[in-house]
Amino acid sequence: MSRIAIIAALPREIELITRGWSRRPVQFGSRKLLVAWSDQAIAVAAGMGAANAVRALDLLQTSDELRDLGPISAVASVGFAGALTSEAYVGKVLRPSTVLDVRTGERYAAAEGDGSLCVTLPVVAEQPEKARLTDTYNAQLVDMEAAALARICSSQVTPFYAFKAISDGSGFSLPALNNFASPEGEFRTAAFALHVAMRPWLWRSAVELGRGAGVAKLTLAAEIRAWLASQSGEHLSL
Repeated sequence: MSRIAIIAALPREIELITRGWSRRPVQFGSRKLLVAWSDQAIAVAAGMGAANAVRALDLLQTSDELRDLGPISAVASVGFAGALTSEAYVGKVLRPSTVLDVRTGERYAAAEGDGSLCVTLPVVAEQPEKARLTDTYNAQLVDMEAAALARICSSQVTPFYAFKAISDGSGFSLPALNNFASPEGEFRTAAFALHVAMRPWLWRSAVELGRGAGVAKLTLAAEIRAWLASQSGEHLSL
């Protein structure tokens, strides 16, 4: 039986989506990733950034440790994103029709999209960069992985989908978030908490970010679970 690959950056992005699924640790370079699967999908949180997303897709497609779970029939880039317009409010789930790689200018189509444009950056977009992206591309949201996965799917002629829940609004500002990404693409939560604790002027923004991520996690899980239910049989074959 084939499955849809769900690729996220952080474990919390798919925590509720994969509740009740089977799980298995799989070697991923020098570390192990926890792969979760159901009858319809297989999911992994690979770490932030395009390189981790691409490596994770290759893992799901080629790893001998996962061969018994069957081939990949489609790919979904799933996770949190930053808003570039006020219409993209915190908690809203967008399904971009197009993803744009800002580094190369390449655009890729995503299936079943809502007409929105997602731009992909190699780093977390902070407030000045958000404003520039809005003016330059008229995009609605920004992430770090979608374009890289879309590129691979385009070359493989594999159906590609994107589901992005807004975790921070277009006017949100919390400087230096990029400093808390580990070399493996994990968010160093303890270091971030210590950094914020020593800077009271950041407390309000940090609380806002945490609340936004919590809301985004809930709405994203509801959207993905409903979508998987609607996809029953479409990408799956015995």
